[in-house]
Amino acid sequence: MIETIAYFYGIAFSVYLLVQLFWWSSIGRFALTWFGPIPEQYEYLSEFKLRRAWYAFGWLLQIIYAFTVLFIIGNYFPWTQGTDYFLVVSFALTIGFGMSLLASLGLFIS
Repeated sequence: MIETIAYFYGIAFSVYLLVQLFWWSSIGRFALTWFGPIPEQYEYLSEFKLRRAWYAFGWLLQIIYAFTVLFIIGNYFPWTQGTDYFLVVSFALTIGFGMSLLASLGLFIS
């Protein structure tokens, strides 16, 4: 069991290193998009915070969309509601919803 965990961390760390080295590739840009906007030169702090707020709000809308799809799947196929995968995804979406809601509200207020 410990060897499996060590292999997993070794492979995950290696993939992360490759993505960091080749960040300009399409796979690297796709993997690193969740970091959000980067401040531009001579940009006001308020403009940067507004861009970050819109970015967090975009994530909030995507999570609401995923919740909607999950709700529709749960209504049309009731047997899926008891599966572990369904419960894990709904729990993860709940955490993501809360984080993106707090981030977008906090950045809009600041």
